[in-house]
Amino acid sequence: MNDLGFAFRQLLKNPGFTAVAVLTLALGIGANTGIFSLINIVLFRPLPVTEPERIVSVGPIGKNGLGPALSYPNYRDLRDCNAVFSGLFATRYAPVSLSRGHHNERIWGLLVSGNYFDVLGVQALLGRTIRPDEDGTRLGHPVVVLSHDCWQNRFGGDSAIVGQTVLLNGNSFTVIGVAPKGFRGIELVLAPDVWVPMMMAPWIEPGSTWLDARDSYNLLVSGRLKWGVTPNQA
Repeated sequence: MNDLGFAFRQLLKNPGFTAVAVLTLALGIGANTGIFSLINIVLFRPLPVTEPERIVSVGPIGKNGLGPALSYPNYRDLRDCNAVFSGLFATRYAPVSLSRGHHNERIWGLLVSGNYFDVLGVQALLGRTIRPDEDGTRLGHPVVVLSHDCWQNRFGGDSAIVGQTVLLNGNSFTVIGVAPKGFRGIELVLAPDVWVPMMMAPWIEPGSTWLDARDSYNLLVSGRLKWGVTPNQA
């Protein structure tokens, strides 16, 4: 106790040194906490999907080493013609404007192919998830699935949210479901607030033409390996 009292008196006599010491400790603790949190999300926390060990990323590696990304036409060909995956899905992040009453805010949306939730084996907490037939016609099905956090933080956990209409980029989308708590997709660092069928891209990204562009490499593609197929074989 005497040593602690002496140290405390010395710190009071040297406020400049005390401030630097406290700031250094705060920065060190904060940096370590932030790094561990990121490592915990990326490396230690398992994917919240059915049999995550069978989920793999699919894409080309270019001359500059970057990848993996595919164009939508190339993804569609691989999805329909491969013999090693039980399902192959595509995703693309896009910032969108969510409007509620007179309040607008920017959120993260994830455009997904219609088989996204089925391949991952994820069921909705409320309502249902996007069906493959809802991603077959361009602008044919303006539906949206909310993340659990988005439902809680922006809609107050309204149990009657399914069937309601929300505005994304000024366009009306019908809420068909709420994702289970803890599901962030498989891109663990950036969590989407909403999931939307990929065929709704012209509303989510106005002016975009990448759905028809074979040389537009902007989709992350993943798949579920068939039973008995190894990544090397795939």
